[in-house]
Amino acid sequence: MKEKKFINGVFINEVQFDNGGSKLSVSIPANGLDSLIDQLKQNIKKDRVKLEIIRLKAPKVSAQGKQYATHYMAVDEWEPGQQESGGYIQPAEAPAKFAAMKQVVETEKQNDDVPF
Repeated sequence: MKEKKFINGVFINEVQFDNGGSKLSVSIPANGLDSLIDQLKQNIKKDRVKLEIIRLKAPKVSAQGKQYATHYMAVDEWEPGQQESGGYIQPAEAPAKFAAMKQVVETEKQNDDVPF
């Protein structure tokens, strides 16, 4: 699995409302804009930058006890057609992959010499 490329200098905080709704509030310090733009430019692929917003396991809290970040931003490097172990199989590949898996199962059945 590839290591994530984090986008630094962006603070994303989820605000929950009493009615069950929520919003994401994004804060970018003015002195970090140039750095943010450089990070985005470095990750351009096919005339765009794909980003993903991911929930932190535990919110970031300031020394004063105020929550300031519940999510982080990273570069989304997934491309259609990429396949990780156990992942999506392209429809055109399905018959061959299924036949190969079936052959493995049949071979294992023939080699199954459990003594009971």
